[in-house]
Amino acid sequence: MKARIESFRIKLQPYYLLIANFGYLSLLQLFNLALPLLTYPYLIRVLGTEQYGMVVYSQAIVSYLVVLVNFGFNITATKDISVHRDDPKKITEIASSVYLIKGVLFLCSCLLMSAFLAFSAELAEYKALFYLTLWMCLYEFVFPLWYFQGTEKMKYITVLTLVSRLFFLTFIFVLIHGNDDYLLVPAINGIGSMLSCVVSLLIIRRHGVKFQWQPFNILRGYLRRTYVMALSYGTNIFKTNFSIIVVKHLFSLTEVVYFDLATKIINLGITFLDLISQAVFPRMSRLRDTGFLKKILAIALIASLVMVAGIQVLAPTLVYLLGGEDMDTAIDLTRLLAFNLPVYIIGALFGRNCLLVNGFDRPILGSMAYSALVYLILVFIYINLFNKHELFVFAYIYLFSFLFETIYRYQAIRSRKLI
Repeated sequence: MKARIESFRIKLQPYYLLIANFGYLSLLQLFNLALPLLTYPYLIRVLGTEQYGMVVYSQAIVSYLVVLVNFGFNITATKDISVHRDDPKKITEIASSVYLIKGVLFLCSCLLMSAFLAFSAELAEYKALFYLTLWMCLYEFVFPLWYFQGTEKMKYITVLTLVSRLFFLTFIFVLIHGNDDYLLVPAINGIGSMLSCVVSLLIIRRHGVKFQWQPFNILRGYLRRTYVMALSYGTNIFKTNFSIIVVKHLFSLTEVVYFDLATKIINLGITFLDLISQAVFPRMSRLRDTGFLKKILAIALIASLVMVAGIQVLAPTLVYLLGGEDMDTAIDLTRLLAFNLPVYIIGALFGRNCLLVNGFDRPILGSMAYSALVYLILVFIYINLFNKHELFVFAYIYLFSFLFETIYRYQAIRSRKLI
């Protein structure tokens, strides 16, 4: 018996770090799963659907600017850090370049927000809300997620994020008591996130990472290598948030809350499944192990199908817990959007852990760009050719765009014989 246990331990030894990182990220996502159960119903009840709908709308707009600041570095810089983790000089070059580029992009995002608000008269009374929501861009600029993932030190991501989310959880209940307190939602979020950013900078400084000015030709090289992933990530965010914007303009802020609640529930599953892709990415970047990837694909598919079945049963309970008894429309919407779980995770593994690690980043961009184009065309046709608009039709279009994206990546992999 002892011999079998020892044999099993030896077989697992090469995967200890992978298992530990997956464990840390799983702990984080379990907390993220519990957080909305505590805050979502409270915020809807206290702020009301109209005010909370505007909070959601501001987050959807700012998310586009987050894409600009991110610029794909959470993937490309993670890969670079993973490959050069034993070269301190190269690590300093990567970190410095990422911060310099992201700093400029953050300033651009602030200017773009000012321009957007200047030409949006209907949002004049909500200017403070939109500017405060820019904390999302500042966090994207400062927090070195790409460094911790590349060095496979996921525990720092977990601990720092848990602390910031606990800060948010505590002060949401302490400070928000009426619909006039809606500005405190982004303010509390921002303060908690900035505290974690300060600590993260101190940590990487202790790891020997220095910040040095980089020549323009080096910065340009990093921009060239990452712009494809920036466009890819942008089209993905575009599809999700464009749906919220369209729903807001065609229906009302109440429907925005329905759609947001359904997508939040599904995104909890997506976030948990995405841990698989994140945890194996550094290993795949170094080893490009096709056999290992096939095993991960099978595990991800089984896990996602279990989640789909669970959501079909638990959707009413989840919606009532999060949104209350007046959110019945969100139940069937949640059940429908659940079918995106297996489609999404297989597509994500195809893109990040197969195409990207083998140097084929353009098919990733192609899959997202064409799926976004298909999505836009279908939405345009539906809006202009049909007088009566249904919320569920947008959900079907949204699902189809992700299915198109995954099939495109599968064909790209088959044509290159990568699996």
